[in-house]
Amino acid sequence: MSLYDTGDRSRTHDIVDNDIAEEPTHTTHPRLPFLRRNVREGFKHRCKMLGVDPNKTSPPTHPISVTYPCLPSNTEEQGVPTTNKTAVRSWSCVMCDLHGVFNNRTVLHKHLSWDHPEIDVKWNTDYSELLLLKRDAPINLATARSVSVAPPVIEEDKKLKFTSSTERRPTPSVAGNFGPTARHPYIPESSDIYSCRPGGPRLYDILSALPLEPFGVLSWVVVDREEELFELDDVLDEDKVMLALWYRWIFLNRNKFIASYFNGAKAFVTENWKLIRQAAGVAALRTWLLVLCVNNFLLPLEVVSLMQYYQNLAATENASG
Repeated sequence: MSLYDTGDRSRTHDIVDNDIAEEPTHTTHPRLPFLRRNVREGFKHRCKMLGVDPNKTSPPTHPISVTYPCLPSNTEEQGVPTTNKTAVRSWSCVMCDLHGVFNNRTVLHKHLSWDHPEIDVKWNTDYSELLLLKRDAPINLATARSVSVAPPVIEEDKKLKFTSSTERRPTPSVAGNFGPTARHPYIPESSDIYSCRPGGPRLYDILSALPLEPFGVLSWVVVDREEELFELDDVLDEDKVMLALWYRWIFLNRNKFIASYFNGAKAFVTENWKLIRQAAGVAALRTWLLVLCVNNFLLPLEVVSLMQYYQNLAATENASG
């Protein structure tokens, strides 16, 4: 299973030559640990909160000359500053293509300042030239996080305070025999599946190994829904795993569950108990069954019966193993 946006992110840029403008071609990773539309919506929301209108259209009246740093082509050139120079006819970022073309210069400037802190952004007086310079000293992420306790007096920082998701501990929050059996890094190094998340692999990345073929052309719905679940705040990773497993199962077995809530829930446990044991744990399963009970899908005695059924399956596995 893939939790990443695999859309085509290649773009053709125009280089100014005889009044014909092209924008530089970007080389991007084929997979991203997030959906691009979510990043774009979050960026627009932040702009609006700061009083910047991301929808105001104000295209450049003339080509923009852009000088930007680039990576050396081989290891021998490491440490040697390398720059490229191009020209564009739209407010687009030459460092990445996550946001496509911006509607005005102010929004582009905000993107460069927020999303590319490793460079300095400088414009000339008439905004016809953009100079992107690589900072002399690399940014220390640990220092950046500590500074957030006492931030500098900047208007933007007064209005918004963001907490990086990389500060979350990736280890399961439920310990002992009630938690999942999986341990960090969760995904075997020999596996073809890997995680690009900034904070490293998370518990729910184990679900990346599940096939999407049973969902056919609607597999994108499952991927999109799971990405929304994984972005929930104040929800344990174990509970996110249970939500994702249940959504996959109910997507294909809704009629079975409606016909008999107890038998449907038992079928769900039967089909997914190994994954529940590995990535969720008995505590997360108990929580989910209680949710079904509170919503009048199961009786309390049926919850107890299903918990005993799960424990018998796990005990049988331990005995045979």
